[in-house]
Amino acid sequence: MVAIVGSDLRSVERVKGKLSYGSVAFRGIITGSWLGLLVSLFIPVNSTQAVGATTGAAIVIGAGIGMLLNVLRFSLARNRHEFSSSTQVVAANYDVVVPHPMSQQAKNAIQEHIEQCINGQPKK
Repeated sequence: MVAIVGSDLRSVERVKGKLSYGSVAFRGIITGSWLGLLVSLFIPVNSTQAVGATTGAAIVIGAGIGMLLNVLRFSLARNRHEFSSSTQVVAANYDVVVPHPMSQQAKNAIQEHIEQCINGQPKK
């Protein structure tokens, strides 16, 4: 089994953009619509004609509730979180660990890669 082990781990946060009431409301609409659709799947309906109306109503109601809750949550935390970001764990160094019987095969693969590439770019 081959393992790639990272060391010197760091948490990197990348800022994606500034949050506004419009973007927060839109995200709430999307999330609420999906939740409304999910809820509509569990509502029993007797008539086949009412399925579309029930599903549509659940999606619209879910979108409204999602938008309202997202805007309310954003308003309460306005001064603390004004940017959209993502967090990622990044290693400074990587080690490839292979079992002893595969060590020669791994060395050959590394040597072949070095011969075919210059600075990570294929030779032309």
